[in-house]
Amino acid sequence: MSSERSWPVRSTTDSEGRAGDFYCSPGCGGNCTWEAYQRCVIASEILARELGEGWTTEIHENIGWFWSVISPCGRLNVCPSYQYLAKSPKLLGYHVSLGVPGHTSSRWGRGKTAKIAITDVLNRTRAEVNELVVLMQGLR
Repeated sequence: MSSERSWPVRSTTDSEGRAGDFYCSPGCGGNCTWEAYQRCVIASEILARELGEGWTTEIHENIGWFWSVISPCGRLNVCPSYQYLAKSPKLLGYHVSLGVPGHTSSRWGRGKTAKIAITDVLNRTRAEVNELVVLMQGLR
């Protein structure tokens, strides 16, 4: 992910009288800031490097900036979980989805760290596979 701008940064005052450098898509309306976008870029790049070679970042906007990192195979998507009670969000942990790239996943895991969350989703998936093997034994 690049820190290049897709939209112009507007140094202005929003509809509620807040001043700042707003960086928000024309259709969003969330008064997203360049600072928040940059925090997402930096945090996602740090986690991608921590998880290893081939992990990529994804930043998106939906009444605020959000980020995730994607595994080299594209089947794991790691997202932070934040508590938004103050100006600076508090990181609570991570959640991970496992699935076919480009499709919604029904397999999820969570943990205090990204690596714990990845282990959680893999363990949950293995348990599900084992249950299905037992269920299918003896079918006629």
